[in-house]
Amino acid sequence: MNARSAPWLRAGQIFCMTVSMLAASALPGMAQDTSPASSDLHALLPDSIKQSKVIMLATDAHHPPCEYFGGPHGEMIGFEPDLWNEIGKRLGVTIKPVSIDFDGLIPSIQSQRFDIAMQCISDSAEREKQVLFVDYGYASTLIFALESNQTISRDPLSLCGMKAATQIGTDFSASVADISQRCVAQGRSPIAASQFNSTAAVLLALGSGRVDFVLDDGGAVEEIRQASRRPIKVLDVGIPNLMIGAIMKPDNTKLAQSWLAALQQIQQDGTYDQIMKKWHTEMLSMPPVMNGATKNQKSQ
Repeated sequence: MNARSAPWLRAGQIFCMTVSMLAASALPGMAQDTSPASSDLHALLPDSIKQSKVIMLATDAHHPPCEYFGGPHGEMIGFEPDLWNEIGKRLGVTIKPVSIDFDGLIPSIQSQRFDIAMQCISDSAEREKQVLFVDYGYASTLIFALESNQTISRDPLSLCGMKAATQIGTDFSASVADISQRCVAQGRSPIAASQFNSTAAVLLALGSGRVDFVLDDGGAVEEIRQASRRPIKVLDVGIPNLMIGAIMKPDNTKLAQSWLAALQQIQQDGTYDQIMKKWHTEMLSMPPVMNGATKNQKSQ
């Protein structure tokens, strides 16, 4: 993704570097954890991964606190890297992450360029037609606007006629479209939505006043506020929560089952809770489930 070049975004990078170093030292015991791989979990893996002992993982490392290049030496950190590294230990494999554009994550799984992708990817029935999800967290969608904007309130109809920015390939675009349709149904002006290639570009559009509001995950509130040189207000307008998860090919059931089993293990022994607490993302916690979006629909 594009480098954060604006002054207020550079300040955000400095903040993120500070947070990352503090986070890295917050749980020294966990950083030194050498939990032995479970032979039972390793046995669940596909034969090709058993032989290579490597899982290739795609991400878009520009979205703290999910993952971002903010370590002391520029390495990738975040609550998802902590999760996938711990899962790798339990499976007895090495996770090799590569950062690509967000809208390339699903195609990279379909083409088998990567085994797994993670980037706080929200689960949906539409996406489950393309990939298999192993969900491990909730995502709350919030409205971010400049505090000086007195027009925008917790009423979603206050967004009518406003300018919005979202990142290409995210469910945030669909949420904006849904609210815009409600505006039109109420005889109000639609939302003028623009899409950008990166989270950094979306936030730059907000900070520069090119748009009135953006949508982002509730777990990123503090990072966004700290990165902005102008005061930001955060509003919950009742957009439904979604699940987030790792994605893989639908027919890669062995990898999915092993990933799910490792997730269940780190939840049962408390490691999952430690990681979420370390990154202040406890509100995202949930028991892992496979293809949670359609399972929810069937249970309703």
